[in-house]
Amino acid sequence: MVRISSDFSKTALQTAIVLIFLCLRLLLDNNMSGLVWNEVDVLPLAKQFVAPDWIPNDWYLNSETNYRALFQVIFGWLIVHLGFLPTSVIGRLICYTLVAWGIVLLGQKLGLSLSYLLLATIAVTYQGSLQGAIAGEWFVGGLEAKAVAYGLILLAIALMLSRRYVLMILLLGCATSFHVLVGGWAFLTTLAWFCVRPKKRLWQIRQKGWLLPIIYLIASAGAIPGSLQQLLNSPPSGDISPSFIYVFLRLPHHLNPFAWHPLFWLRLIVYLAILAGCTISLKQKADTKGWQAEDYARFDLAEFTLISLIPFVAGVAIAFFDHQGTWLQYYPFRFGDMMLPLTTSLLFACYLETKFSLQKPKFRLWLVACLSCILFVQVAFFTQQAITSLSFANAVTTFPSE
Repeated sequence: MVRISSDFSKTALQTAIVLIFLCLRLLLDNNMSGLVWNEVDVLPLAKQFVAPDWIPNDWYLNSETNYRALFQVIFGWLIVHLGFLPTSVIGRLICYTLVAWGIVLLGQKLGLSLSYLLLATIAVTYQGSLQGAIAGEWFVGGLEAKAVAYGLILLAIALMLSRRYVLMILLLGCATSFHVLVGGWAFLTTLAWFCVRPKKRLWQIRQKGWLLPIIYLIASAGAIPGSLQQLLNSPPSGDISPSFIYVFLRLPHHLNPFAWHPLFWLRLIVYLAILAGCTISLKQKADTKGWQAEDYARFDLAEFTLISLIPFVAGVAIAFFDHQGTWLQYYPFRFGDMMLPLTTSLLFACYLETKFSLQKPKFRLWLVACLSCILFVQVAFFTQQAITSLSFANAVTTFPSE
């Protein structure tokens, strides 16, 4: 009992520290501005969903968005009662807490100390909306349905590495209810991860295997009606299909590989090279010292990440033939684009810790000093952002005035 309490306190403290670093960088970053995140698009839709009389004659605000109904019910209610800016801040805090908790649990499974875990977290999240490898995906930032889904998915991955599959599948289902594409791709990746080593992994769930699909279907029920409606609706007739407009005109930076800048392809190659190098080095060290629980977790995570890139590679191949965006509109690049930088940063931190923690103890002191400098700078930026947000608050919370 004492050990459980101690573990909980340690996890809670580390989560709070990671949360502070996330908040200092992202909590007040372009709230409701439309410059970086999608809140100015998503949150008015949420308010209109729960308060149809708000702007009843607006075509866009009254468009069908039932596929993210769960998100809109929760945060639309908050907007009605608190306003846009408070909901943005509160919603981000909720998402960041989920992400921080998931990252801490992942770090514990990977054998990372807090300082190295913070280094990995900063390496990914402090890039802002450029957290993805190449396709513009991000998992922590503004408030929208996928931000909630990614927080739940990180927790699910940590539970997967801990072999707690019932809770894992429950969270994956909840993530799908919030965002069907993010949760759906994560679920398919997890399913493939089990099938890659069936004798080892499927054997572990042999007694509860029948229960997992039922739990997932129940937990993801929030996404089913809206998704079916989207799939069954016939697209309007015309010379240009809606999927073509969506993929090639509106969101090519997410969905069209031929529109991605060459430097971003180089960025993708660098991530893959670092991931491969870290994986090989960590394997050599594990073979030398004997395999521990954290070594198995590191390779399970690396394997999971490589599997998440299968839809990515398939999407690149499909792009040569899918001239109408029929398949590309389902975001095959999304999940792998997020997992690759995150896993690379975590495993690179593992590599640094295994290399320097014993050979060069002073490296930890330098790391702590660097983290302290980052903290000091971010506090200054956060203070300025807080002043700007306070001056903007009245205009946002009363929009529109009538």
